[in-house]
Amino acid sequence: MRVKVAIAFMLVLAAGLLLTVNVMSEEKKMTDEEMMAIYMKYAAPGEAHKALDPLVGSWDFVTRWWTDPATPPQESKGICESKWILGGRFVQEDVSGDMMGAPFHGMGLTGHDNYKKQYISYWFDEMSTCGMMSTGTADATRKVINFTGSWDDMATGKVKNFKAITRIINNDQHVYEMYDFGEDGKEWKSFEVSYTRKK
Repeated sequence: MRVKVAIAFMLVLAAGLLLTVNVMSEEKKMTDEEMMAIYMKYAAPGEAHKALDPLVGSWDFVTRWWTDPATPPQESKGICESKWILGGRFVQEDVSGDMMGAPFHGMGLTGHDNYKKQYISYWFDEMSTCGMMSTGTADATRKVINFTGSWDDMATGKVKNFKAITRIINNDQHVYEMYDFGEDGKEWKSFEVSYTRKK
């Protein structure tokens, strides 16, 4: 009985090794040129990137944020300079303003991952050493991009999920909205930035 089990095990092992060799052989059939062509295909900026073009320029903005959905928002103002970087692959946003009476500076990056077919957004600012990342998809018009992400709440030690929406109203106006989730799971708007192009 043990001999039969040992023989069966050896046959399964041999089949596995044969399959591995075949897969490796198939991988080796791809030339360096073919591999590079695939990488270049996913590396090239496309229509999804062009849809972000209305975000580029010099902006005045108004920020409103809510610490509780039942209370009125606080408000501040600032300026933003946005430009294409890395050959039209990412929009870099450089923000200066004030937050709760103190100077505020932050930087954002927004682009499109051709391989995963989704938008990606990164945010960093002087109020934290942490970064914030979110991913999302656009509607058919590419004027509304819905993001989801998470951030570390240092006060509670918890990871909090959020939803964000970029709304491109026209070439001179766009809005960024952020929604948190309460203990009951219901979402509420916690943050809003309204951009108006400088003339």
